[in-house]
Amino acid sequence: MNWKEFKKRVTYYLFGPHLEKEEQILHVVHRHHFVMIKGGTKIAVLHFFIPIFLWYVFPEIWFIFRVWVS
Repeated sequence: MNWKEFKKRVTYYLFGPHLEKEEQILHVVHRHHFVMIKGGTKIAVLHFFIPIFLWYVFPEIWFIFRVWVS
């Protein structure tokens, strides 16, 4: 068995039960966790750290930042 056949057998073993009757697998694409860290960091800064910083600067309007963080 060559590499291409082995890869196809493993792919259908893992993902085959999730296919409809007429579907076939053309490509399997995965992203590494390190690639997703950049986007996750942006989200964390924009939606978590900025409201907490503003909460310390403007504590009078704490309810706005509480809603933003949660």
